[in-house]
Amino acid sequence: MACTSEEERPATALLSAVSIVFGDVPLEQTSVQTAQLSNSGTDPLSLFSVTLVQGASRVFGADGPGSVEIAGGESVDLMFTFEPADLGDFSGRFQVRTSDELTGPMAVDVQGTGTPSTADNDEDGVAGSAGDCDDSRADVFPGAPELCDGRDNDCDGTIPGNETDADHDGVRLCDDDCDDADDNVFPGADEICDGKDSDCDGVNQDSADVDNDGLSICDGDCDDTESRTAPGLTEICDGIDNDCLAGVDDLDEDADGHTVCGVVPDCDDSAASIHPSVVDPSASDGGVGTQGSPFNTLAAGITDATDGCRVVYVGAGSLEVSQTLIADVELVGDPAGGTELTAVEGSRLFTVNAGTLTLRDMTLTGARVAGDGAAVLITAEGALVAHGVSFLDNQSTGGDGGALSFGSNAESSLTNCLFVDNVASDDGGALTVGDFTEVSISDSTFSGNRASDGGAIHAELGGLSLVDSELESNTASGRGGGLFASGFELDAQRVVFSGNIASGNGGGAALATGLIGSVTASVFQHNSAVNGGGMHVASVFDVDVSNLTLVNNIATNDGAAVYVQDEGVVLTNLLGMFNTGDTGCYQQGEADTFAITYSTFFSTVGQDWGGGCESGATGNTTVNPLFVSLDDDAEWDDDTLSLQSTSPARNSGDPDASFDDPSSSRNDRGHTGGPNAAP
Repeated sequence: MACTSEEERPATALLSAVSIVFGDVPLEQTSVQTAQLSNSGTDPLSLFSVTLVQGASRVFGADGPGSVEIAGGESVDLMFTFEPADLGDFSGRFQVRTSDELTGPMAVDVQGTGTPSTADNDEDGVAGSAGDCDDSRADVFPGAPELCDGRDNDCDGTIPGNETDADHDGVRLCDDDCDDADDNVFPGADEICDGKDSDCDGVNQDSADVDNDGLSICDGDCDDTESRTAPGLTEICDGIDNDCLAGVDDLDEDADGHTVCGVVPDCDDSAASIHPSVVDPSASDGGVGTQGSPFNTLAAGITDATDGCRVVYVGAGSLEVSQTLIADVELVGDPAGGTELTAVEGSRLFTVNAGTLTLRDMTLTGARVAGDGAAVLITAEGALVAHGVSFLDNQSTGGDGGALSFGSNAESSLTNCLFVDNVASDDGGALTVGDFTEVSISDSTFSGNRASDGGAIHAELGGLSLVDSELESNTASGRGGGLFASGFELDAQRVVFSGNIASGNGGGAALATGLIGSVTASVFQHNSAVNGGGMHVASVFDVDVSNLTLVNNIATNDGAAVYVQDEGVVLTNLLGMFNTGDTGCYQQGEADTFAITYSTFFSTVGQDWGGGCESGATGNTTVNPLFVSLDDDAEWDDDTLSLQSTSPARNSGDPDASFDDPSSSRNDRGHTGGPNAAP
């Protein structure tokens, strides 16, 4: 039988302590004690774990080297911690497991006592160890004045009797609750008919007439703070129950089911035959068009609309629509949102041959038409007025105007509208204006629309006013990624053209043959085209282009910011930076009536000036305009294109008084200057 030599002994685990006493430790402090684990053998000893098997882990902890191997004759430190969570005694046990199978798991018993904290957490000058009975509140400490808060503020072990709130009405006796057994009685309570001084003001006001209308609450006045409310008064449209009959503004004298105070008020409450119509997409068949019994189709609502009140209220929900109109009608969606009109397959939603179609607070979507104006076509003597309307995902598969087409002599207007993802196989991804129609657009957004010319808007032989709007991320396979206008009159003010793309000319806008008008106080940013990454102007009659900011636009060839072809245009007070192309500003052809003055182009990737655009012309410069924030990247939402206070573009535009800012000071170059700049 072989014997183990004295030099080779198996790994043997020894602990320097099997019991650790931490003693008194103040709350919020931690005591650390160390025990050594030794290997008295020659073979390596593996430490597997140190685990708390008894006691609270929020109080006791262990920290050591982890799972390690201890060479013969060597040792490691095991650190044990005690952090008392409360006052009093705590005990626990840790188990130490090693590869010493003969010795087996070893135990370390730990104990300690939590004593009052020596910290002053609430900074009231007294620590817990000095007698502070609530170190989380600065108003609680020995000797503190008693407050009316239900607490032992002075730490004497008692709460004054007058700090009770026995009726749980939120008011204590010390806060002047005059009856702590009745939760309807406390200072500030409403007076009720209970024979008591409910509000503790010393007066029983059960018979009081606060609003001086001759009646108290106990006499039947349903609101004694409002003199317009009392039994017997006449109900009027004021948002209160005037006659105390539990109905607010429920006026319907002609008994036609329409109140004069409703969301869509009755147009004439003395004539039952004159009233609006109400449509609810979720209503059942058989409705009569009142709010209590609505129609469930728009066709029924429009048919029911009477002369003198051609208004149809359309509730939240979705309706299929295909209507041809020859008379005025106003459609009002749910003001809270959710009214959606969808096209009958293969049809547009509305064809307006005469009269004015007025739309408010709704969405028109899903039209697919092989012709002009997929969602709405305005013809003959028709007109459209839209406010708060969204035109989403409509397509003209064989014509102009992915959403709208205007082709009449009437005036139309769009305010606070949204055009998204509309498509025209020809021109005007969102809308087209033609045939001497006049359309005004304000506070509206065009995004993701696509067409041949005019990715968002196409205006030809029609007048267009475009104000305080944004054309972004629209695409034209031809000219004018955002806007194409020619042949009539254009007035564009405070418009942002951003991220638009034209496969031809004019990434943001293309102005063409015969156009008159102006584009002012606007921004062209991150647009791209072959020529005129920001704007392309060709063969116009008389167009004023002034106070534009053009940044980060791209042209494959010339005019990264602006390209002018031929004559008939004056460029004034332009401000360009970080545009990319052969030239930043470029003018081609005859220049008898062409001029660019008081403009700045800087840091163009290419030449700043080219063709007839000359840096030496009147007031033109090539200096950094010092925008507040502008970087040469693919994003535009993080740029701030106002001018720093030290910008050389400030107050350096054309000195002619006609270009002065709204404040009557000399105008800035760029979109922040000129008479049409935002105030």
